[in-house]
Amino acid sequence: MIVNRACKLCRNGNGLPLGLGLVVGACLAALPGLAHDAAGAPELYRIWSHGGGVELIDPEDNRQKLQPLPDAVLRSDVWEVQVDYLDDPGVGFNDFVEGPERRARLQDALVYVMDVLRINPELGMVLRVEVRPSLLRGNAGFISQGGTLYGMATNFTNGIAFLKLTTGAQPYPDYPEISLRVDFGHNWYAGTGMPDANQFDLQSVLLHEITHALGIATSSDAKGQSQLRGLYTYWDSLLFSRFYGDYLF
Repeated sequence: MIVNRACKLCRNGNGLPLGLGLVVGACLAALPGLAHDAAGAPELYRIWSHGGGVELIDPEDNRQKLQPLPDAVLRSDVWEVQVDYLDDPGVGFNDFVEGPERRARLQDALVYVMDVLRINPELGMVLRVEVRPSLLRGNAGFISQGGTLYGMATNFTNGIAFLKLTTGAQPYPDYPEISLRVDFGHNWYAGTGMPDANQFDLQSVLLHEITHALGIATSSDAKGQSQLRGLYTYWDSLLFSRFYGDYLF
């Protein structure tokens, strides 16, 4: 049995736990030196949670880069989070009827994260979050996903979100630190009360996905092999096999 190999929260099912902790204190490794492709450009990947796999970033594709101006800005006394909503008008987080409430729940989740994470005020932190175009399928195999970018490196590495939060900088300033996407083809609850038993609580799910982007992510496949040419996340270094009585990597 492998402990912490897969997260079950975003698989299809009824109901969701509402109390979601931020388990990020264990991810303490810095980003090692990056590998480069034959043309000399850094190899860059996004690891998505919940079976989303590994996405190779094309440096020539400007659609994956930051918008000139964010759609929303959240500020605390210590740091700032900027949000980009990439849905078309009338869809997902930009739905004409439900969009405002959906955006409010994401912002509530981000405000919670800003409140509980102890960020060095001297860093002048600005974290950028993109919300990818929403799905409306209801059969994508997940209800939501979160991810961040990883540069090719050796051994174990954290993503750029954790790197930005701990150092105030990351090596790919043209890209957002956190990416999120939601399949609104399911029965969602976007209010602030208690969802029904057959509903998914949007704020809780988004908070959960944010924690994946902060570093609770794996580059290992079901057989324990790296999907990134030998690179593993720092979270992978915490995976423990009860069968072997030892850590996997």
